[in-house]
Amino acid sequence: MALVTELKKERRNAMLLGAVGVAVALVLVILYFTQSGEGDLPSTPTGRAATQARENLTPTPTMGVPTPPSPPPSAAPESKPAVEPAAAKPAVVKTLLTKKTTLWIDSKPITHGKDTPLEVTPGMHEVKLKLGKKSATQKVEFKAGGEYELRFDPKNEKALMKKLK
Repeated sequence: MALVTELKKERRNAMLLGAVGVAVALVLVILYFTQSGEGDLPSTPTGRAATQARENLTPTPTMGVPTPPSPPPSAAPESKPAVEPAAAKPAVVKTLLTKKTTLWIDSKPITHGKDTPLEVTPGMHEVKLKLGKKSATQKVEFKAGGEYELRFDPKNEKALMKKLK
């Protein structure tokens, strides 16, 4: 009789530990599928955004250091160049990617639509594509006013960039 009660206790303990193990496994699976991944990494602005960020910075006065007086409003403004340089036309990138493909340009996550072309500042950029566990990173130079087509070959893990214009 003592042996039967001992076996019942062992069975109950085994069932309890099994249920706890299943619960822990379920929590780990949920955490795995809900993690946000690389898209949340902070990035530094580049291109036009960096220029605007630098222009918006204003020096703050420090303690004990006097600030120079501002010129009177009636003073003539500084002379500006007669011809202002024209802003470079952005490059247009058409994405031929699935909705599940994640796209980063210069470490910034980019939301892409099937019919919405992306405008990218001219110059050298790093393009990263990821679909599931497959990813590809490629440095690409975009020319001002150029049109490009971006595809992802997950089988060979390559980003395929084609210049249209």
